[in-house]
Amino acid sequence: MGRIETPTRESLESERLAIVQSVGRDEVSLRADAQRGLLIGDEWHALERLDAIGFLLGEAETPFE
Repeated sequence: MGRIETPTRESLESERLAIVQSVGRDEVSLRADAQRGLLIGDEWHALERLDAIGFLLGEAETPFE
């Protein structure tokens, strides 16, 4: 049977920081460009992962509603 891993809050927050650093700008500007349709490949992937991390952290707000 497969192994189930439960990430800690600290590991999720660290991953969030690493993602933001990897795209070279803050999450606010990334989301603003997403609303305007100006993201490129890796930025879309980063935003999807940031959304997943937000969900796992229990952040109720969804960016595109």
